[in-house]
Amino acid sequence: MDFSLDEKLHQYILVYPDDPKIWKTNIAPLGALRSALASGKTYPPPSWMTAEERKENIEALMRGGLIVDLQVHTFKLVRRGCQNAEMSFVYTFALTMVSLDKYVLNMPIFFGAALEDYIGLPSIGGAAVAKACTNVTVKDFQANHWPVLQVPDRELLSWIRARLKDQRYMTVLQ
Repeated sequence: MDFSLDEKLHQYILVYPDDPKIWKTNIAPLGALRSALASGKTYPPPSWMTAEERKENIEALMRGGLIVDLQVHTFKLVRRGCQNAEMSFVYTFALTMVSLDKYVLNMPIFFGAALEDYIGLPSIGGAAVAKACTNVTVKDFQANHWPVLQVPDRELLSWIRARLKDQRYMTVLQ
């Protein structure tokens, strides 16, 4: 069955489920999202998102975007005038050319493990972070794929403040 995503915006709540277990059947398996959208089934909105936030997210989707707190997901790259596609290629190429033992971050890293995330499994993400980071703080959250939206301000701010008090990190955090 062919359809446009515009026709299915009312079902966008699949992206922000109140019950994260629906991702096991409706998003994670190959082709599951298409089938879930084609079925027309609707789901309850997340209890942790206000009606106004849902409205803003639908409007953002209609404009071709998705609202997330990107500050939590960002890292620095020197662009040197490259276009995004070129940068992605350069970054991917660099990953294949650098041995894994060189991927070590010595700066303070905060990893929030979302224990109810069935897509970005905390066991996989946590293992990768532990291997690549010498100074990592791991905190577990009873949250789905969107802990920064579902349980905001639980630990990160106090962690940052503690690092700001430690003079060793002042150059890293400035």
